[in-house]
Amino acid sequence: MKIYYILAVIGIVGMFLLPRSVAAQGKSLSNSGSVAAPFLMISLDARGLAMGNAATASAQGIEAAVWNPAAIAVNAHNFFIAHAQWFADIRLDQAGLGFYLNNIGTIGVYLSSVNYGEMDVTTVVRPQGTGERFRASDFSLGAMFARSITDRLTLGMAVKYVQQIIWHSKASTLAFDVGTLFHSPIWGLDFGVSISNVGGDLRMQGRDTRVFYDIDPEMTGNDNRVPARLETESWPLPLLMRAGIQRNFRLGQNHQIATAVEVFYPSDNFESVNAGIEYAIKKMVFFRVGYRGLFLPENPGGLSAGMGVQYRSGRALWSIQYAYSDFGLLHSINVFSLSVNWF
Repeated sequence: MKIYYILAVIGIVGMFLLPRSVAAQGKSLSNSGSVAAPFLMISLDARGLAMGNAATASAQGIEAAVWNPAAIAVNAHNFFIAHAQWFADIRLDQAGLGFYLNNIGTIGVYLSSVNYGEMDVTTVVRPQGTGERFRASDFSLGAMFARSITDRLTLGMAVKYVQQIIWHSKASTLAFDVGTLFHSPIWGLDFGVSISNVGGDLRMQGRDTRVFYDIDPEMTGNDNRVPARLETESWPLPLLMRAGIQRNFRLGQNHQIATAVEVFYPSDNFESVNAGIEYAIKKMVFFRVGYRGLFLPENPGGLSAGMGVQYRSGRALWSIQYAYSDFGLLHSINVFSLSVNWF
């Protein structure tokens, strides 16, 4: 099994160095707003959010699917659901279901949905609205598999269908995630590495792009209503690379502190560092604080905090989590999540 340890170390070191090497190539712009489906960068795992998004190496269970698909490999069946009211009355919902299969691994499905609500249809001629209303929404459904290769190394992957809809037009593609977790024998450190949203571009198509066109307006007698289609641009998915470290510290029999730090490199922004800490009492009550986007040139907020409670009832372990996250001028968000593991 030494080959697995070697591959894990190479992957972890490479992921920490890759953002530095890319940044060193002279990237001077953040590329903000240059990707489609930005909702793929959002996780409603309240524990991870409260710890400043430093969850690649610390999250566990199906709720960790966005951070690192390898982290879903727990020795239990588990269910997760979360809701958040984002900015501008945008509604986000996420849910996941994972099953542990003896001697095989963990399989799971994960759903992420965004509802932007209704908006007025406006045109150049009627900027105040035509009287019509339209809707916009995003959707992602993924299937995952994770397996513990050894007692220290876990690998995971996911494939997901991504779709965006605006009125009568839509775009869709497939994307893949891969990740690994490595429980190091050195100082009790846990390492996590993941790459998310490797897939095709999104291009809006539908009846909204169909128009009638006059090929030569100056020619008399020609057909001025030739059916045509507007060519829309294609946009890449947000490619995300994460590499994190976590360590637990025991403070007596009933108290524990977990610390987590990670390097985050998105394709549409500069690299940054996320960090968080969690204080647990009897593994039942949890208090968390974190900060995301450290060292970003312009960081809209970043402070986060939260708490959670766990309760075991028979063969089920219930968990209710809350997270607060500050986004500066965009104000703050509050996220509640519920998960249950049954053995």
